Amino acid sequence: MDTAPLAPASPMPPALPSPTPAATPMPAVTKAKPQLSTHASAASTAAGFHINVGLFAVPTNAHNALRKLTGAGLNAYSQEIRSKAKGKLTAVRVGPFENRLDADTAAERIRALELEAVVFQR
Repeated sequence: MDTAPLAPASPMPPALPSPTPAATPMPAVTKAKPQLSTHASAASTAAGFHINVGLFAVPTNAHNALRKLTGAGLNAYSQEIRSKAKGKLTAVRVGPFENRLDADTAAERIRALELEAVVFQR
């Protein structure tokens, strides 16, 4: 058998390292308390009829009530209240309404959501 020398193989380019994404810092995972959306500035001082929905010591409960009310299309707002006996509380209210009939109608909708509803006038 005749063995002829093999032609030199064409050199292979060196393997390129696979690109690695730049190190991105991972955000710190913290358990944050839900933020209450407070529309109290204008709504709480407006004249007319309002509805007391609840006075909450636990911010999460106030947030859940607000979410339920706004999800139903009601103009809900919260106010922070300080109590010497109980500390910080959050009042959840709906309004203002121009007349008692509109407030009473909204109060019925709120009760259908299984929340308290007490109409008052400012």
